[in-house]
Amino acid sequence: MFFSTLFIFALSSISLSDVLVVPKNYSSIQEAINLSSNGDTVKVSPGIYYENLIIDGKFLLIKSIGSNEETIIDGDYQGPVIKCSNIIDGQIIIDGFTIKNGVGENINGSSFGGGVLSKKSKLFLKNLKIINNSAFAGGGVCFYSTDTFTFNSIITDVLIQNNSASEGGGIFCVNHPILVENSNILGNGMDLYGSGGGIQALLSDIELKNVSINDNQTKFGGGIYISNSIGFFEGVEIKNNYSDSKGGGLWVGGSTELDIIKTVISENYSVGFGSGIFVSVSNLNILNSNIVNNIASSNVFGAGIYMDGGLSYINNSIIYFNYIENSFNNPNYNLGGYSSSNFIEYDIIYSNIEGVDSSIFHNGTGIISENPLFVDSGNGNYELTEYSPCIDAGDPTIHDNDMTISDIGAYFYNQ
Repeated sequence: MFFSTLFIFALSSISLSDVLVVPKNYSSIQEAINLSSNGDTVKVSPGIYYENLIIDGKFLLIKSIGSNEETIIDGDYQGPVIKCSNIIDGQIIIDGFTIKNGVGENINGSSFGGGVLSKKSKLFLKNLKIINNSAFAGGGVCFYSTDTFTFNSIITDVLIQNNSASEGGGIFCVNHPILVENSNILGNGMDLYGSGGGIQALLSDIELKNVSINDNQTKFGGGIYISNSIGFFEGVEIKNNYSDSKGGGLWVGGSTELDIIKTVISENYSVGFGSGIFVSVSNLNILNSNIVNNIASSNVFGAGIYMDGGLSYINNSIIYFNYIENSFNNPNYNLGGYSSSNFIEYDIIYSNIEGVDSSIFHNGTGIISENPLFVDSGNGNYELTEYSPCIDAGDPTIHDNDMTISDIGAYFYNQ
């Protein structure tokens, strides 16, 4: 509701303002921005614009007249494609472009924000393709602030792909709350000495809804690296990411508090611990999720989840088919942690965990260890068949949309 209110307010303000059309009335997007006032709309006709836009202190709507494939802003490797600074009183809305070939701005000896650089600003990025940009941090998008920043930014209906960075190949945020929804973060990172191939969040409040984070890679947290932050993930797919160390899908640390709901973490690979999730002194709350088919290299533990401090509370979830490389017949690698076989880092109820004895957990209420009988796990379909033991085996205090007792896992079987 908060985000929607912001957007409606911004649109109502803009509806009373001037419209500046590029290139009909202005030769470049930057010229239109320079001559605009707060609340104005800059409309951009289809074409390729070789520009590095600078927006300082103005809240505007910058919108393409055509599709994001027809309207391209090319940074030509001269700096960030779009740099926004000090936009706090209002909001900058950027809608309907391809943003490509940008490189980060130098800040204290490192480069930040190849595609979009936000410095203490409130952004709404919508219906964009952010591709082939690079920086040290935030190859695609960087939200940068040296102080705790309380204004929210939104990314919706955006493709962030093939961006490279050591820290946060797709998105990097520090001291910033952001919402990412209905978006795809694919094939970013590619620096095997860095962190957060898809996303890196530090000292931030990050919310992901209906987001795919696939095919990213780096050293720590192939899909996501989150530290000293608060996170909420719902309807997220974290798939086929690669870590050259720990956390193939997700690396969580620095006393982070993270809720994971109706999320699938699958087919990720890590050289070290926690191919699905690696946790360092942080707390997870996992509900109705699948952590499946993740593979770690030999001689490590916790191919599904590895807890190095903190607590993982798991309810109504499936953790299955997570193995060590070349040990696919051994089911005892789904969970791991610093307490070895004591599993004191886990509090699990009403879940399907491969290769465990429910008596080793605190209460162990409702834990089963049976093949979940997915529709086609070999091709990434983790919905339940009608014969699955997970149907109606979940938390009896929760009901599915068909009004039956909850099924275990990310997808309920409609009866």
